[in-house]
Amino acid sequence: MKGDPRTVLFAGAGFTCCLTDGAAPLMPGFFKGLSKEHFPRLSSFLANAHGSIETANLQDVICSLEQLRDIPYRPTAAARFLGDIQANPLLEDITRFTIDRLSVLDWSDNNWVSHLLWNADQNWTVITTNYDTLAEQILSNIAGIKHCGLDATCFHCRMRNLLSTYRYCDLESRNRTPWRGSLLKLHGSIAWRQCASERCRLKDKRIITNSRCEMGDKIYCEHCCSPTIPVIFHPTPVKKYSTHPDIKAMWEAAGLALEEAEELIIFGFSFPQSDSVIRSLFRESLKTGTLKKIHIFDLDPPAIHAKIACLLPTGLNIKYHLWRTPRDFSVPTWWKPKIVTAEAR
Repeated sequence: MKGDPRTVLFAGAGFTCCLTDGAAPLMPGFFKGLSKEHFPRLSSFLANAHGSIETANLQDVICSLEQLRDIPYRPTAAARFLGDIQANPLLEDITRFTIDRLSVLDWSDNNWVSHLLWNADQNWTVITTNYDTLAEQILSNIAGIKHCGLDATCFHCRMRNLLSTYRYCDLESRNRTPWRGSLLKLHGSIAWRQCASERCRLKDKRIITNSRCEMGDKIYCEHCCSPTIPVIFHPTPVKKYSTHPDIKAMWEAAGLALEEAEELIIFGFSFPQSDSVIRSLFRESLKTGTLKKIHIFDLDPPAIHAKIACLLPTGLNIKYHLWRTPRDFSVPTWWKPKIVTAEAR
Protein backbone atom coordinates (compact mmCIF):
# COMPACT_ATOMS: atom_id res chain seq x y z
CA MET A 1 0.00 0.00 0.00
CA LYS A 2 1.32 3.44 -0.87
CA GLY A 3 2.61 5.22 2.20
CA ASP A 4 3.13 2.00 4.19
CA PRO A 5 6.66 1.51 5.55
CA ARG A 6 9.08 -0.74 3.71
CA THR A 7 9.03 -3.76 5.97
CA VAL A 8 11.29 -6.81 6.27
CA LEU A 9 10.12 -9.90 8.12
CA PHE A 10 13.08 -12.11 9.05
CA ALA A 11 11.85 -15.57 10.10
CA GLY A 12 13.91 -18.24 11.84
CA ALA A 13 13.09 -21.69 13.19
CA GLY A 14 11.00 -20.22 16.01
CA PHE A 15 8.62 -18.78 13.42
CA THR A 16 7.73 -22.18 11.95
CA CYS A 17 7.58 -23.70 15.43
CA CYS A 18 4.93 -21.15 16.48
CA LEU A 19 3.12 -21.43 13.14
CA THR A 20 2.73 -25.21 13.63
CA ASP A 21 1.84 -25.06 17.35
CA GLY A 22 5.17 -26.66 18.24
CA ALA A 23 5.13 -29.44 15.63
CA ALA A 24 8.14 -28.06 13.75
CA PRO A 25 11.52 -29.04 15.18
CA LEU A 26 14.10 -26.67 16.60
CA MET A 27 17.84 -27.39 16.58
CA PRO A 28 17.78 -29.28 19.92
CA GLY A 29 15.71 -32.44 19.60
CA PHE A 30 15.65 -32.19 15.81
CA PHE A 31 16.07 -35.97 15.40
CA LYS A 32 13.24 -36.91 17.74
CA GLY A 33 11.22 -39.62 16.01
CA LEU A 34 14.11 -40.77 13.79
CA SER A 35 13.42 -44.33 12.63
CA LYS A 36 16.31 -46.70 13.30
CA GLU A 37 14.87 -48.97 10.63
CA HIS A 38 14.85 -46.33 7.90
CA PHE A 39 18.02 -44.51 8.98
CA PRO A 40 20.26 -47.20 10.54
CA ARG A 41 23.65 -45.54 9.96
CA LEU A 42 22.48 -42.11 11.10
CA SER A 43 20.90 -43.64 14.21
CA SER A 44 24.14 -45.47 14.99
CA PHE A 45 26.21 -42.33 14.54
CA LEU A 46 23.95 -40.24 16.79
CA ALA A 47 24.08 -42.91 19.49
CA ASN A 48 27.89 -43.16 19.27
CA ALA A 49 28.73 -39.48 18.89
CA HIS A 50 25.94 -37.67 20.72
CA GLY A 51 24.62 -40.15 23.24
CA SER A 52 20.94 -39.71 22.50
CA ILE A 53 18.92 -39.51 19.31
CA GLU A 54 16.12 -37.69 21.15
CA THR A 55 18.25 -34.79 22.39
CA ALA A 56 20.87 -34.45 19.63
CA ASN A 57 21.24 -30.88 18.36
CA LEU A 58 21.21 -30.62 14.54
CA GLN A 59 23.87 -27.91 14.42
CA ASP A 60 26.14 -29.84 16.80
CA VAL A 61 25.73 -33.01 14.72
CA ILE A 62 26.61 -31.24 11.46
CA CYS A 63 29.64 -29.56 13.03
CA SER A 64 30.91 -32.84 14.47
CA LEU A 65 30.66 -34.48 11.04
CA GLU A 66 32.65 -31.64 9.50
CA GLN A 67 35.37 -31.98 12.14
CA LEU A 68 35.56 -35.77 12.48
CA ARG A 69 35.79 -36.37 8.75
CA ASP A 70 39.28 -34.88 8.39
CA ILE A 71 41.05 -35.51 11.70
CA PRO A 72 44.52 -37.18 11.34
CA TYR A 73 43.80 -39.82 13.99
CA ARG A 74 40.73 -41.71 15.23
CA PRO A 75 40.82 -42.03 19.03
CA THR A 76 37.09 -41.85 19.78
CA ALA A 77 34.24 -44.23 19.18
CA ALA A 78 32.52 -41.65 16.97
CA ALA A 79 35.67 -41.12 14.92
CA ARG A 80 36.26 -44.85 14.54
CA PHE A 81 32.65 -45.14 13.38
CA LEU A 82 33.48 -42.76 10.54
CA GLY A 83 36.31 -45.04 9.48
CA ASP A 84 33.73 -47.19 7.75
CA ILE A 85 30.95 -44.67 7.16
CA GLN A 86 32.07 -41.31 5.82
CA ALA A 87 30.41 -37.98 6.49
CA ASN A 88 28.90 -37.47 3.04
CA PRO A 89 26.47 -40.43 3.28
CA LEU A 90 25.50 -39.28 6.77
CA LEU A 91 24.80 -35.77 5.47
CA GLU A 92 22.63 -37.34 2.77
CA ASP A 93 20.74 -39.19 5.51
CA ILE A 94 20.26 -35.94 7.42
CA THR A 95 18.96 -34.25 4.27
CA ARG A 96 16.49 -37.08 3.63
CA PHE A 97 15.31 -37.02 7.25
CA THR A 98 14.95 -33.22 7.10
CA ILE A 99 12.73 -33.49 4.03
CA ASP A 100 10.68 -36.28 5.62
CA ARG A 101 10.30 -34.31 8.85
CA LEU A 102 9.40 -30.96 7.32
CA SER A 103 7.26 -32.07 4.37
CA VAL A 104 4.43 -33.23 6.66
CA LEU A 105 4.16 -29.94 8.54
CA ASP A 106 0.87 -28.10 8.24
CA TRP A 107 -0.59 -24.80 9.36
CA SER A 108 -4.04 -23.54 10.23
CA ASP A 109 -5.94 -20.40 9.27
CA ASN A 110 -6.71 -20.06 12.96
CA ASN A 111 -3.06 -19.91 14.01
CA TRP A 112 -2.15 -16.38 15.10
CA VAL A 113 1.23 -16.43 13.31
CA SER A 114 -0.40 -17.05 9.92
CA HIS A 115 -2.29 -13.76 10.33
CA LEU A 116 1.02 -11.92 10.50
CA LEU A 117 1.77 -13.10 6.95
CA TRP A 118 -1.75 -12.31 5.76
CA ASN A 119 -0.89 -8.66 6.47
CA ALA A 120 2.05 -8.70 4.04
CA ASP A 121 1.80 -6.35 1.07
CA GLN A 122 4.05 -5.31 -1.80
CA ASN A 123 6.14 -3.13 0.51
CA TRP A 124 7.12 -6.23 2.51
CA THR A 125 10.04 -8.56 1.93
CA VAL A 126 9.94 -11.89 3.77
CA ILE A 127 13.36 -13.42 4.44
CA THR A 128 13.76 -16.84 6.03
CA THR A 129 16.45 -19.36 6.91
CA ASN A 130 13.86 -22.14 7.14
CA TYR A 131 13.76 -25.08 4.73
CA ASP A 132 10.02 -25.74 4.98
CA THR A 133 7.45 -24.35 2.54
CA LEU A 134 4.83 -23.06 4.98
CA ALA A 135 5.58 -19.36 4.43
CA GLU A 136 5.21 -19.68 0.67
CA GLN A 137 1.98 -21.64 1.06
CA ILE A 138 0.46 -18.82 3.10
CA LEU A 139 1.87 -15.99 1.01
CA SER A 140 0.68 -17.68 -2.21
CA ASN A 141 -2.89 -17.57 -0.94
CA ILE A 142 -3.15 -13.88 -0.11
CA ALA A 143 -6.32 -12.55 -1.72
CA GLY A 144 -5.97 -10.63 -4.97
CA ILE A 145 -2.39 -11.54 -5.86
CA LYS A 146 -1.25 -12.42 -9.38
CA HIS A 147 0.64 -15.64 -10.02
CA CYS A 148 3.41 -16.42 -12.52
CA GLY A 149 5.13 -14.15 -15.02
CA LEU A 150 7.49 -11.22 -14.54
CA ASP A 151 4.61 -9.02 -13.35
CA ALA A 152 3.54 -11.49 -10.63
CA THR A 153 2.61 -10.11 -7.22
CA CYS A 154 2.76 -13.49 -5.47
CA PHE A 155 5.70 -13.63 -3.02
CA HIS A 156 6.59 -17.18 -4.06
CA CYS A 157 6.39 -16.47 -7.79
CA ARG A 158 8.59 -13.40 -7.37
CA MET A 159 11.13 -15.54 -5.53
CA ARG A 160 11.18 -17.95 -8.46
CA ASN A 161 11.70 -15.03 -10.84
CA LEU A 162 14.69 -13.89 -8.79
CA LEU A 163 16.25 -17.36 -8.91
CA SER A 164 15.85 -17.70 -12.67
CA THR A 165 15.92 -14.19 -14.15
CA TYR A 166 18.41 -12.34 -12.00
CA ARG A 167 20.98 -15.05 -11.37
CA TYR A 168 23.81 -13.26 -13.20
CA CYS A 169 22.53 -9.70 -12.87
CA ASP A 170 23.45 -7.00 -10.41
CA LEU A 171 20.09 -6.36 -8.78
CA GLU A 172 21.16 -2.98 -7.45
CA SER A 173 21.81 -1.62 -10.96
CA ARG A 174 18.26 -2.31 -12.11
CA ASN A 175 15.48 0.27 -12.04
CA ARG A 176 13.00 -2.26 -10.70
CA THR A 177 12.98 -3.52 -7.10
CA PRO A 178 12.27 -7.26 -7.44
CA TRP A 179 12.98 -7.95 -3.77
CA ARG A 180 9.89 -6.03 -2.68
CA GLY A 181 6.91 -8.33 -2.37
CA SER A 182 9.22 -11.36 -2.53
CA LEU A 183 10.04 -14.33 -0.35
CA LEU A 184 13.81 -14.89 0.04
CA LYS A 185 15.14 -18.22 1.29
CA LEU A 186 18.79 -17.95 2.34
CA HIS A 187 19.50 -21.58 3.26
CA GLY A 188 17.62 -23.42 0.53
CA SER A 189 14.36 -25.33 0.60
CA ILE A 190 13.00 -28.85 0.73
CA ALA A 191 11.24 -27.91 -2.54
CA TRP A 192 14.41 -26.83 -4.36
CA ARG A 193 16.29 -29.34 -6.51
CA GLN A 194 19.45 -29.50 -8.61
CA CYS A 195 20.51 -31.90 -11.36
CA ALA A 196 22.68 -34.71 -9.97
CA SER A 197 24.35 -35.58 -13.29
CA GLU A 198 27.92 -34.41 -13.92
CA ARG A 199 27.25 -34.79 -17.65
CA CYS A 200 24.30 -32.41 -17.73
CA ARG A 201 24.78 -29.63 -20.27
CA LEU A 202 23.46 -27.22 -17.67
CA LYS A 203 26.92 -27.08 -16.11
CA ASP A 204 26.17 -24.18 -13.79
CA LYS A 205 23.70 -26.35 -11.85
CA ARG A 206 20.59 -24.17 -11.87
CA ILE A 207 18.20 -24.48 -8.93
CA ILE A 208 14.95 -26.10 -10.06
CA THR A 209 11.73 -24.78 -8.54
CA ASN A 210 8.07 -25.19 -9.36
CA SER A 211 4.88 -23.25 -8.82
CA ARG A 212 3.37 -25.77 -6.41
CA CYS A 213 6.34 -26.20 -4.02
CA GLU A 214 6.47 -29.90 -4.87
CA MET A 215 9.17 -32.00 -3.28
CA GLY A 216 10.48 -35.54 -3.36
CA ASP A 217 12.82 -37.75 -5.37
CA LYS A 218 10.65 -37.94 -8.50
CA ILE A 219 11.70 -34.58 -9.90
CA TYR A 220 13.90 -34.73 -12.97
CA CYS A 221 16.16 -32.25 -14.71
CA GLU A 222 14.35 -30.62 -17.62
CA HIS A 223 17.57 -30.58 -19.66
CA CYS A 224 18.91 -34.14 -19.32
CA CYS A 225 16.06 -35.96 -17.50
CA SER A 226 18.47 -37.10 -14.76
CA PRO A 227 17.34 -37.38 -11.13
CA THR A 228 17.74 -34.29 -8.99
CA ILE A 229 19.03 -33.74 -5.47
CA PRO A 230 17.79 -31.32 -2.77
CA VAL A 231 19.30 -27.85 -2.35
CA ILE A 232 19.69 -27.40 1.40
CA PHE A 233 22.50 -25.59 3.20
CA HIS A 234 23.01 -27.35 6.51
CA PRO A 235 23.61 -25.23 9.65
CA THR A 236 27.40 -25.26 9.65
CA PRO A 237 29.81 -22.39 10.25
CA VAL A 238 31.08 -22.86 6.68
CA LYS A 239 28.30 -23.18 4.08
CA LYS A 240 29.31 -23.84 0.48
CA TYR A 241 27.15 -21.23 -1.22
CA SER A 242 29.47 -21.16 -4.25
CA THR A 243 28.18 -24.58 -5.32
CA HIS A 244 24.81 -22.97 -6.11
CA PRO A 245 25.22 -19.73 -8.14
CA ASP A 246 21.46 -19.04 -8.03
CA ILE A 247 21.54 -18.49 -4.27
CA LYS A 248 23.46 -15.24 -4.86
CA ALA A 249 20.20 -13.59 -5.95
CA MET A 250 18.57 -14.48 -2.62
CA TRP A 251 21.39 -12.96 -0.58
CA GLU A 252 21.81 -9.88 -2.75
CA ALA A 253 18.08 -9.20 -2.63
CA ALA A 254 18.06 -9.70 1.16
CA GLY A 255 20.83 -7.13 1.55
CA LEU A 256 19.01 -4.59 -0.62
CA ALA A 257 15.74 -5.15 1.26
CA LEU A 258 17.45 -4.57 4.61
CA GLU A 259 19.22 -1.47 3.29
CA GLU A 260 15.92 0.27 2.52
CA ALA A 261 13.88 -1.20 5.39
CA GLU A 262 12.06 1.23 7.65
CA GLU A 263 10.53 -1.49 9.77
CA LEU A 264 12.11 -4.85 10.73
CA ILE A 265 10.27 -7.82 12.22
CA ILE A 266 12.51 -10.53 13.69
CA PHE A 267 10.60 -13.70 14.50
CA GLY A 268 12.29 -16.72 16.06
CA PHE A 269 15.87 -16.12 14.93
CA SER A 270 18.64 -16.02 17.55
CA PHE A 271 21.59 -14.61 15.54
CA PRO A 272 24.01 -17.37 16.63
CA GLN A 273 27.71 -16.52 16.70
CA SER A 274 28.33 -19.47 14.37
CA ASP A 275 26.30 -17.82 11.58
CA SER A 276 28.71 -15.00 10.86
CA VAL A 277 27.38 -14.59 7.30
CA ILE A 278 23.91 -13.51 8.44
CA ARG A 279 25.35 -11.35 11.20
CA SER A 280 27.54 -9.66 8.60
CA LEU A 281 24.55 -9.24 6.26
CA PHE A 282 22.69 -7.30 8.95
CA ARG A 283 25.73 -5.30 10.06
CA GLU A 284 26.56 -4.12 6.53
CA SER A 285 23.02 -3.64 5.21
CA LEU A 286 21.66 -1.66 8.16
CA LYS A 287 24.35 1.02 7.92
CA THR A 288 22.04 3.07 5.70
CA GLY A 289 20.19 4.40 8.73
CA THR A 290 16.69 4.10 7.22
CA LEU A 291 15.48 1.71 9.94
CA LYS A 292 13.02 3.30 12.37
CA LYS A 293 11.31 0.42 14.13
CA ILE A 294 12.18 -3.17 15.15
CA HIS A 295 9.67 -5.76 16.35
CA ILE A 296 11.09 -8.86 18.07
CA PHE A 297 8.89 -11.95 18.50
CA ASP A 298 10.69 -14.52 20.62
CA LEU A 299 10.68 -16.61 23.79
CA ASP A 300 13.34 -14.22 25.11
CA PRO A 301 13.00 -10.87 23.28
CA PRO A 302 15.50 -8.94 25.47
CA ALA A 303 18.25 -11.42 24.56
CA ILE A 304 17.59 -10.93 20.84
CA HIS A 305 17.40 -7.17 21.39
CA ALA A 306 20.92 -7.23 22.83
CA LYS A 307 22.21 -9.27 19.88
CA ILE A 308 20.67 -7.13 17.14
CA ALA A 309 21.75 -3.91 18.89
CA CYS A 310 25.38 -5.04 18.53
CA LEU A 311 24.92 -5.25 14.76
CA LEU A 312 23.54 -1.74 14.32
CA PRO A 313 25.55 1.46 13.87
CA THR A 314 25.53 3.85 16.80
CA GLY A 315 23.39 6.95 16.81
CA LEU A 316 20.25 5.47 15.23
CA ASN A 317 16.92 6.45 16.76
CA ILE A 318 15.18 3.09 16.61
CA LYS A 319 12.03 2.22 18.49
CA TYR A 320 11.99 -1.38 19.76
CA HIS A 321 8.85 -3.45 20.34
CA LEU A 322 9.46 -6.68 22.28
CA TRP A 323 6.85 -9.43 22.06
CA ARG A 324 7.31 -12.54 24.21
CA THR A 325 5.81 -15.66 22.60
CA PRO A 326 4.24 -18.28 24.92
CA ARG A 327 6.18 -21.49 25.49
CA ASP A 328 2.99 -23.52 25.11
CA PHE A 329 2.36 -21.95 21.66
CA SER A 330 -0.98 -20.54 22.73
CA VAL A 331 -2.27 -17.24 21.36
CA PRO A 332 -0.49 -14.43 23.24
CA THR A 333 -2.69 -12.17 25.34
CA TRP A 334 -1.21 -9.13 23.58
CA TRP A 335 -1.85 -10.40 20.06
CA LYS A 336 -3.96 -8.60 17.49
CA PRO A 337 -3.69 -8.88 13.66
CA LYS A 338 -2.28 -5.36 13.22
CA ILE A 339 0.25 -5.77 16.01
CA VAL A 340 3.17 -4.46 13.94
CA THR A 341 1.52 -1.05 13.90
CA ALA A 342 0.68 -1.09 17.61
CA GLU A 343 2.72 -0.07 20.63
CA ALA A 344 4.69 -2.82 22.38
CA ARG A 345 3.64 -3.85 25.82
